[in-house]
Amino acid sequence: MMLHRASQSPADKAILKAGPGQSEQPELGRCYRDNRGHSFVVQALGGRILIEYANGEFRTLGRDQWQQLQPVPALF
Repeated sequence: MMLHRASQSPADKAILKAGPGQSEQPELGRCYRDNRGHSFVVQALGGRILIEYANGEFRTLGRDQWQQLQPVPALF
């Protein structure tokens, strides 16, 4: 039986390129998990990044704060 490797999305490839401690750019509507293990969704992009956590909490972040979260793509 031959197994085929699933193709990777451009976002997945960007994650693989980023080294430890480096995160990708936020993607609108994408689910992530932060460095505390909490899931969130990116709701808006612009000068600030609006995220909504699974518990309903909203936060606005600057680009430096985004990096501090060390986000990784996740299934909600």
